[in-house]
Amino acid sequence: MHAPYYINLSSPKEDVLQRSIQRLVQAARASEWMGAYRIVFHPGFYTTYTPQEALERCKGSIKKLLENLEYKEVKNFTFSPETTGKKSQLGSLDEIIDICHSFDHFAPTVDFAHLHARSGGFIKGKDQYHDILTHLENEIESEPLHCHFTRIEYSDAGERRHHVLREEEYGPPLNPLLQVLIEGGWEATIICETPYLEKDALLIKEIYQSIFERESKK
Repeated sequence: MHAPYYINLSSPKEDVLQRSIQRLVQAARASEWMGAYRIVFHPGFYTTYTPQEALERCKGSIKKLLENLEYKEVKNFTFSPETTGKKSQLGSLDEIIDICHSFDHFAPTVDFAHLHARSGGFIKGKDQYHDILTHLENEIESEPLHCHFTRIEYSDAGERRHHVLREEEYGPPLNPLLQVLIEGGWEATIICETPYLEKDALLIKEIYQSIFERESKK
């Protein structure tokens, strides 16, 4: 499940922090009822802070969140902070790894389009996907991998808007990601985040199966 988007665990405003924590408590309770295996959320924004200051403020909020959950006896949850697409947002790959390293019941969500957008178009093919996944694997227990994919348009500030899979003028490329996941034996859930969710999810599945069958015959 995806927690509400109106969350900012690094906000300079205490009332925003309290509302953000409360929304995540509600999400964790709903997740427990549903049996959801991940609770995805966006950590926050840098605002007036340096990236390191924002990260530490976010981690302080997470400590309060976990205290709230213990008090309310909510036990079956896994929070999954997501890599974010705007350069003003807390959520680089290393920041997400740091958060997940710091707390139990945390695992990363890797949004490849967001990483592509906030880096100015870094992902060109298999090499970049391999570098991302190898870095993740070396730093933290990340299987099963929970990830998002869409074509994305970006500016100097990062993410601008999502595009459908057939708009290939926008990155990142899909096939190299699927090839790297198959070759690396990754157990992965890919959430489609294009404007055509159902159609493009089926297309991703179709392409994955085609690549898997081809690789199996080698």
